[in-house]
This record gives sequence, structure tokens and C-alpha cells, in this order.
Amino acid sequence: MGPMAERFGKGPPEAGTSAKWYISNGTLWPDVRAVRKRSAKPRTGVRLSFWPLLCLDAAVPCPPLEGTPLRTSASCFLPGWRNGIRTTLKMLHPKGFVGSSPTPGTERFDTIQETQNISMGLAAFLIVIQSVITFVHWVVWRVLDNYWPLVGSSRSAVFTLILGLSFSFLISNILTRIVPGDVTRTVYFYAAMWLGTIHLLFLAAVVLSLLSLIVHALGGTISPWIAFIFFLGALGLNGFALWNGFQIHPKHLTVALPDLPEPWVGKKVAFFADSHFGNIHRERTAEAIAQLIEAEDPALILMGGDFFDGPPIDAALVTAPFKSLTSHTPAFFVSGNHEEYGDTADFLQSLGAAGFRIINDKRVVENGLQIVGLDFVTTRTPEATEMVMMHLMVNPDLPTIVLKHVPRNIEQLVDGGADLTLHGHTHEGQMWPFSWVTWFVYRGYDFGLKPYGDSIVYTTSGAGSWGPPQRFGTTAEVVFFTLKRKE
Repeated sequence: MGPMAERFGKGPPEAGTSAKWYISNGTLWPDVRAVRKRSAKPRTGVRLSFWPLLCLDAAVPCPPLEGTPLRTSASCFLPGWRNGIRTTLKMLHPKGFVGSSPTPGTERFDTIQETQNISMGLAAFLIVIQSVITFVHWVVWRVLDNYWPLVGSSRSAVFTLILGLSFSFLISNILTRIVPGDVTRTVYFYAAMWLGTIHLLFLAAVVLSLLSLIVHALGGTISPWIAFIFFLGALGLNGFALWNGFQIHPKHLTVALPDLPEPWVGKKVAFFADSHFGNIHRERTAEAIAQLIEAEDPALILMGGDFFDGPPIDAALVTAPFKSLTSHTPAFFVSGNHEEYGDTADFLQSLGAAGFRIINDKRVVENGLQIVGLDFVTTRTPEATEMVMMHLMVNPDLPTIVLKHVPRNIEQLVDGGADLTLHGHTHEGQMWPFSWVTWFVYRGYDFGLKPYGDSIVYTTSGAGSWGPPQRFGTTAEVVFFTLKRKE
């Protein structure tokens, strides 16, 4: 009798019990947290012979299993979305799925609802962002009005202009999706650039206001000329930040992996994420990244998600420069959140045609090096991440690199057998002081090489940018790891 039957018995869980069922990789599993406690070795990968209980990949009859708590003779239909293994159930709340046989006629899960979930989440995010952007514009307006006050219709006109500019990024973002083309893309670029500019003007306004409070407390005042110098300095920094946003730097690091096979010793692994190809970063950025990687001659290429930004784009234009690389170097890709904000199928198809192997919730072995790819959607929670890692049956005897877009649930990755975890998503905040925010949100794992027990975590600042093309206090990068055997 398998571990599932051993725990739950041959019948379905009694009503009111704590037995739960979860979806992972298109398969319904029992609550694995209690099962994991049976393992005496926390990093063995927990090789339990779980059989699928409910096939969800695409019109697959459910296999019989003696003692299975949940059984159905019906074929379960779910579009084989993303590699044929991921489900359209977004794993937002895995424990919402409790054990019960599917009602006849409900085997086909509605992908529209899941698309709406993502759309609502994106809408809420944009509302919050827009509120912050409007507040920033208002602060800059108040400080400018304090030093250079206007009256009458001119004051109203300037205020209306600044208020309108606060909505320019949101409106241009929507326009590029409704009416994609060179015109709307150009409007988006300048709106995004203005967003970075107002951020630096806001920082100048805040510093100027604090200085004004101190001077006022001492009985003095700040001259408009000093205010002018502050804002002029902010515009100068903006010019540097705009230039810096398009400079992609190579970073070289050495990492030691246990039991590394001899063919991999001294070899390089190229890793990049968050290129955000779309309205701003396009063919030139793709060619720059590809040339940078080509010059280093890595033995392996890993892409950690957000290759695309989301808006409509001829995907082949930005994937084609990588074909010369992937023709002779293994290249692997996992999805990020921005792949969900556009034509996901087209994005992934183009990457596949360019030679990238899509390893969302997959495990591959290259010459004794184990590479695990985790999809953004199916590993949002610690429980979901743990389940997917268990389902992939990670080999504990092989050195293991785990590719996951967001640097969360690292404990579950390490417990599941990861020796090196690679992440993106954070951009290191992209523009200071947001780097402090990402440091707090991701508990110090927002950027750089960090230890986690006996394992190593690396989060990249990204090769591109989201929103403003500027980078202030951060740099765009492609990382090259030289592998060595851990003693």
C-alpha cells in the first residue's frame, strides 16, 4: 500500500477531517506536509512513489490505483497549457481544493476565470501604482509652487498639465496593448522616461523640503536659486540614469557545487533574467545580451523569466539573436510573471523556436548536472513550491541548480535538494531607494550571492527594465558563474 493509502486509508476522507487535496503539475495530490515529516533526511528530495490521482493535463483517463482515496473513471479534460504539464489552476490558494470526486460535467476547468484572476491582480497593482504616481506628482507640484508661485489661469494650466502627466504612463501602457505600433510605442517610451524623471524630481523635492524645515527652524529661508540647483541636479542625474539603464554589464562569480562532475569543473554558466523585451527593450538589447554571452563562451545558458514585458511584440525579432547561441549551447527558460501579461503561447513558442528549452516545472540532467525549472504561476506559495519539488523527484545525488523567477520559498527549494537557486524579478529595486523596499520584501535575498544553509542563492538585478528605462543606484547585468567542485 502506497503512502497515500497508508495515511488516508482506502476510502475518501471523512467529512470534517483535515485531509486536503492539492493540485501540482496537473495532478491532484494529498497534503504532503505531513508525509514529508516521515523523511529523516531533509534534503533527500523525498522520493515517495506518488501516483497521479486525477490527470489534468489533457484528456487523460485517470489510472486505477488500489487504495486511492479519490477515483474517477471519467476522462479529465483541461487544456495542456504551458509544456503540457502546468494547469490553469493558479495555485493561489492550494488548500482550497478538498478531496471529493468531480461532479460529472465539471472536468473541464474554465481558463477564463484564471485569466480574470491575473487581470484583476494586474488591475489592482496598477491602481496602487497610479495612486503613488499621482501623489509623487502632487508633491513635486507643491514644492515648485512654493518657490515659483503662479496665479490665475496659468497656475491652473500648469497644475492640470502635471496632473495629466501623472496618468501618461498608465494611458500609454493601455494604448500599446489596444493599438500596438510605432506611434503608441514611442508615446510609451517618453511616458516611461517621464516616470523615471519625476521620481528623481520627487527625491529632490523631498530633500529640499527637509532642508527647508531645518533652515526655517534656524530662522532662515531657502533661496529659489538653491531650489533651482536641486532640481537641475535631479535632471542631470536623470540623464545619467537613462544612459545607465541601457548599459548591460557582465558579472563574474565562482560557485562551488557538491559532487560536480569533472566535465563541468571550470565551465561557465550564463544567467540572465528580466530583459523585458517589449515597448522599450527590443532588437538592439537582444543583440547586446546575445553578443555578451557569446563572448564568454558558456557551457550552459539559463534564463530566469520575464524575457518578455507583456505588450504585443513580434517575438521573433528579440528571440532570433539567440539562435546562434542555442545552436551549440544548451539553453533553458522558466516563465516569470510578465509572460502572463501578454500572448503567453506566442512568447513560449518563439523562445522554443529560438532554441530555448522551456522547463516550467520540469527537471533535466545535462552531463550529470541537474537543472530544475519552476513556473512562476504554480509555485507562488510555500506549499505549492514544496509539492512541485516533490513531484519532480529531484535526485539528491546530483548537483542541482533550481531556476525560479521570484526569490521566495527558498526554504522549500533547499529542502527539496537545491544547491544553487537562481532568481530575478526584483530588479534590485531598479531606482534607489526602491532597493531598500526589495531588500525588506525579499528578506535580503533581493540581489546578489547569499548563503542559505549549505546552499547558495543568487538574485540578479536583471538585464532590462520595467516601467522607466532609467536605472539609478543599480545596474543591468548578465551573470557568468564559473563552476567548481565543493570540497
